[in-house]
Amino acid sequence: MERSKTQTVNELFGNLLEQEPDLHEGLLEQKALLFFKEQLGDYLRDIVNIHITNGTIYIRTYSNALMQTIELSRMDFINEINEHIGAQLIEHIKVSLY
Repeated sequence: MERSKTQTVNELFGNLLEQEPDLHEGLLEQKALLFFKEQLGDYLRDIVNIHITNGTIYIRTYSNALMQTIELSRMDFINEINEHIGAQLIEHIKVSLY
């Protein structure tokens, strides 16, 4: 029995992401959310729900202060997130009060 070429985990994972673009986008979305949550710091406790759909981060909060903070720094957040994940995934951030 012949053995096939041995591949590293990194190579296997890279091949999988090339074959499954939805999986790759999903992983980038999760990476973006984790980074964004880190950037929010203490404001994170004021978030009721946060998710990404079609390049938009949707946030529901009961905090006017958080809503205003995001409104004022929206483009900075978007640029930092996209730079961190290495892709132009996030286009908008929408905040609504709970």
